[in-house]
Amino acid sequence: VTCCLLLASVSNAQRYAIIDSKYILDKLPEYKEAQKLLDQFSEQWQQEIDQKQTLVDKMFKEYDVIVVGAGHAGCEAAAAAANMGSKTLLITMNMQNIAQMSCNPAMGGIAKGQIVREIDALGGYSGIVTDKTAVQFRMLNKSKGPAMWSPRAQSDRWKFSEEWRLMLEATPNLDFWQDTVKELIVEDTSVIGVVTSMDIRIEGKSVILTNGTFLNGK
Repeated sequence: VTCCLLLASVSNAQRYAIIDSKYILDKLPEYKEAQKLLDQFSEQWQQEIDQKQTLVDKMFKEYDVIVVGAGHAGCEAAAAAANMGSKTLLITMNMQNIAQMSCNPAMGGIAKGQIVREIDALGGYSGIVTDKTAVQFRMLNKSKGPAMWSPRAQSDRWKFSEEWRLMLEATPNLDFWQDTVKELIVEDTSVIGVVTSMDIRIEGKSVILTNGTFLNGK
């Protein structure tokens, strides 16, 4: 409005001479004052960002292991690393969906059952959590020979996820962070950490990606 009033108060020749908006704005005291306030605000904003980054740097130590994704594989990886004494961080998009089961909430069978037993022998949690949350046990392939028999358990989906979270929270050396990892930090062909969607830089000696099938491995 001020610019329009200024243009209306001069002749045509003057109007063409000062039509450049930057020239007009530079001559207005209001613009100079606004620019000054904007500069002050930008400086204060940058100071707040620096302060928050300092707090983040203090909060996140350098981890031995950073696990991205809290599906079954990610939970087992985090538990294994932490139980071996490594400072471990588990990053997941949703803390409420830790170790979420599929629509067919079963553990066992000829293939998966073998993996669960091997994990159990190595000190993993999948078999223990399944035992605590199972609602049905069944021996598959009973009509065939003993070599084909395989135990399978179906669990309560919500109890399964809850029990996994409780066991992980009780595991020493393990921290959690709810966020999305958007970038890997690479130096000299080595991965040294991750950057999250909130632009938080977290450094670690190793990074384990367990992005899972629900995200198509992304």
